Amino acid sequence: MAHRVRLALSLVFSAGCGAAPQPVSAPSPSAAAVAPVLETAPAVTQEPETKAPAVEPAAVPAFVTSNTKLQHFQKSLYDLSIGQRKTPSRILWLGDSHGQADFWSGRVRRLLSDTFGDGGPGFLHLGYKNYRHDDVRFEIEGKWRMRPKKPVGVKRQADGVFGLGGLMMGGYKDSPRVDLKLGARWRPRAVSFDLCYRLHDAADRVDVQDLATPDSKAQTVPKGKSDTVLHHTWRTSIDWTLQDGVKEPALLRVTPFGKAELCGLVVEAVDEAKPGIVLDTLAINGARYGTMLAWDEEAWVSEAARREPQLVVLELGTNEAGDLNPPVTKIEKQVSELVARVRKANPEVDCLVVSPTDRADAEEGVAQVREATRKGAEAAGCAYLDVWTLLGGKGAFARLREEPTPKVQKDGIHLTIRGYQELGQPMVEELLRGFQPTSTQP
Repeated sequence: MAHRVRLALSLVFSAGCGAAPQPVSAPSPSAAAVAPVLETAPAVTQEPETKAPAVEPAAVPAFVTSNTKLQHFQKSLYDLSIGQRKTPSRILWLGDSHGQADFWSGRVRRLLSDTFGDGGPGFLHLGYKNYRHDDVRFEIEGKWRMRPKKPVGVKRQADGVFGLGGLMMGGYKDSPRVDLKLGARWRPRAVSFDLCYRLHDAADRVDVQDLATPDSKAQTVPKGKSDTVLHHTWRTSIDWTLQDGVKEPALLRVTPFGKAELCGLVVEAVDEAKPGIVLDTLAINGARYGTMLAWDEEAWVSEAARREPQLVVLELGTNEAGDLNPPVTKIEKQVSELVARVRKANPEVDCLVVSPTDRADAEEGVAQVREATRKGAEAAGCAYLDVWTLLGGKGAFARLREEPTPKVQKDGIHLTIRGYQELGQPMVEELLRGFQPTSTQP
């Protein structure tokens, strides 16, 4: 898929991405150097000057799409392709266990980045031991606590302020700390870090150490004016010329002290020429639409606005389908409510709603929730990806888990790694559907 997308776009943009040649002007006659005439030399006759023909600037491909539901997101991809965008095109993926391990979302990130540029891993949880990201490895020391204790609840817990990803992690024993190391694929020249944290007591603090810079020392992040809200500290760092030949370069060490809590770290490339794609995986095992709606709205919208997303993916519904009586009417309304929250962060954000996948233990429930999410997507003006039908419809998971090379795990609910990764291609095809940058501007 990535190869096909790259090939199609490279054929379109190859004529328009280079700098246009500048017209060549003829020298002014008054500025021309004329040799002195000697008495013994014949007269010199100058040839009349001719102007070089002006060279027309190369045509720039025009943005064309027939997909009105994804036109803003696709326009951001177009701008990346012609070098007219200075910041990444960002995607927020709100999901459940299907997205939490980042196999599915990670493949989408990879396919889009291969074509439109890699802006980095995006949002990362810190100190969460049951967590995985495609592009980053974590070395976690000590003991950590999670808040809220039931992160998949659908009712408000405490003050409802849990950061962009819905989880707060704090260390409490055995010198807790977390080191980040990059995989072999991503090698930017410079990186930005946006660390989110919360302090509760006067003695609380968070230390950050840049592990990629030789002889760097840990620095304490600013405390801020209030210990009742989330704080952010932003910095740029790292010259990757120092990391040549290192298979897994160390990136950063974050150490919390006291009751300090970490609500995530955003890592992106600093490259205005090629800002690329950034996909934030914000999925939680067991999450429902009600999970995200139970967070404090103002606090979460503030965090989402920092990301300036161009697209939100809502990949939820499988857990609701497992309920004995799926609240289908409620789910239909919740789709629009969740999209409305994201649009408060960016009014022009596009949305893609993903149907629930099949469940061998709740085939009827999945069919009902699928219809509810489809109606909800239509009401909210979102694109819709029907993976339930794509994977074979009702009863598909009972069949797929029995194949010689199964795509569904034995529980009949979750796909295998291969199964999730194969869903990346049809999702990218849906995101690019109708995107036809084939016309040129005059």
